[in-house]
Amino acid sequence: LKPFFGADALRNGVDRKSSSMNEANAEQIVSSNDISGFDVPSQYVESRASDDEILPALFWDGSENWVDEDNCADFSALQSLKHESTTPKERAEHYKAKGNEALKFKQNKLYVRKAVQLYTLALQETFDDSTLRSILHGNRAQADLILGNHRKAFIDAERCISFDPSNVKGWFRAAKSAFELDDPVKSIQVCSEGLELHPENEELNSLLDAARQAKKSHDRQLRRQQGLESRAKLYIHEIKKRGLQFGPPGLATGERFPELSAQHFFSYWVLFVYPEVMQTDIVEDFDERKKIGAQLDIMFGPDVLAPEWDTAGAYKRDRLEIYYITNSAQAYPSAVFEQKVLSLSCQGTVTEKEFTLTSKTNWEMRKKLVDETCTLGEILAANEHVISGHPVFYIVAQGTEFRERFLKDTWKL
Repeated sequence: LKPFFGADALRNGVDRKSSSMNEANAEQIVSSNDISGFDVPSQYVESRASDDEILPALFWDGSENWVDEDNCADFSALQSLKHESTTPKERAEHYKAKGNEALKFKQNKLYVRKAVQLYTLALQETFDDSTLRSILHGNRAQADLILGNHRKAFIDAERCISFDPSNVKGWFRAAKSAFELDDPVKSIQVCSEGLELHPENEELNSLLDAARQAKKSHDRQLRRQQGLESRAKLYIHEIKKRGLQFGPPGLATGERFPELSAQHFFSYWVLFVYPEVMQTDIVEDFDERKKIGAQLDIMFGPDVLAPEWDTAGAYKRDRLEIYYITNSAQAYPSAVFEQKVLSLSCQGTVTEKEFTLTSKTNWEMRKKLVDETCTLGEILAANEHVISGHPVFYIVAQGTEFRERFLKDTWKL
């Protein structure tokens, strides 16, 4: 028999009949000891009595969530009586009802998680009723869908329809879980099987349309991804065929890998540095088949105005020398370079491998005079030429004091 007044109310003289409807609803959910653990607002829960204030069961009003078998003999006795007086199926039905009641408050995930616990308690009971088991698995699948536990929801939904194939909610929840798991193929399969039994079900038909659209989008993305990966592998093949070496960028201009044309030729972003005056020129599309001397003819031809910074007129075409620095960076290991290319080509869908620089003590860094009759591709393929971010060349003028300092390594970039 549940008394009208709670123990605390008797002590404090509180009239419980003035409680609001919301308080009554909350009390209905938290009043049963079977669902202790609900986290409800404090105004809906009476103050806990201290250990020396545990009242006899006669005075309990259902708010004693803190009472358990360890601290109250009355509670232990009542639990035993309850289990002796009910069958496993009745207890499962009881837990199901409590879970359904908790699931009504689905906006609060605390209640949804409690519903999952209650459905689990129900399924742990031993009873032979496939329809009830189907409903319990289906309800728990719905709760897990709300919580975003789509993998668990899919497993429960499959068990739901295994116990009762006529349970249309089970088919929908299994298909919905697969859809949320980004598996449109599985979602289409489940929808189709469910519609064989329930051809007029609107939810399944609508979800089937959405899954088919998602599959088309997935297929397009897959074809595009495969195309990008195929082109990246061709790019890597052409790099290896030429024996090119790439390393981390050494300048603020960053890393600029060459572009591969449809005819399988590379074009480079090339930086020309005039170290005497710290000026630069950039060629953004330097064909690897072009000779370096031909490029200088364009930049310093007879019809080209002398640069403003060349006040002494030293930088004439016939006085120019062009250099690069050997081993300007540590070359990427093959696996690291390949992953970088794949990552760039596939727009970040491939993770780059980690790369740690080692000591430069064994590297010979020296200034190498360029043969102007060679093509850019031939120069870059030289044994000690590591392309540090992008090709970098240094131009100096013969007969200048700076050239002597540059070659004697008294000048540093």
